[in-house]
Amino acid sequence: MAQAAKSGWLKPVLGISLALNVFFIGLYGGSLFQEKPEKRGTAPKSYLSTLSPERQEEVKAQFSKMRETRRTSRKETRAAWAQVRKAMTADPFDRAALETAMQKVIDTRTGRLEKRYETMIEFVSAMNTEERIAFSDAMSERWRRRMERRRRREAE
Repeated sequence: MAQAAKSGWLKPVLGISLALNVFFIGLYGGSLFQEKPEKRGTAPKSYLSTLSPERQEEVKAQFSKMRETRRTSRKETRAAWAQVRKAMTADPFDRAALETAMQKVIDTRTGRLEKRYETMIEFVSAMNTEERIAFSDAMSERWRRRMERRRRREAE
């Protein structure tokens, strides 16, 4: 009798376990064949493929350096926004303090953008003509893909 009770729930549990395993294996397998968008802050793969292995490493190192700079500037931006929140919730409210805090946010973001473009100019200036053309093509392709993804998301 105890044997019959055990086998009554064992088969459904094994069936559910098998179904879940097949499901997760399918998810993993599907992710291997799906094209993943390139991450921001990384060198475009299509551009890297046009370079020698040595040059690829140089470019990856440059993008890594730019990514670290961006992290630092994001910390500054978060700190500036913290000051805005502090000024917003102050009692008594001080409009001048809020304006000063907001100006710090604007200055931080402007500085970050200027630094990003200066770094890009420095990076592109170190390339030869073929590399600049390949990089420009890769960036155009990346922007096109990004716009397609945005349109698809908006359509959903």
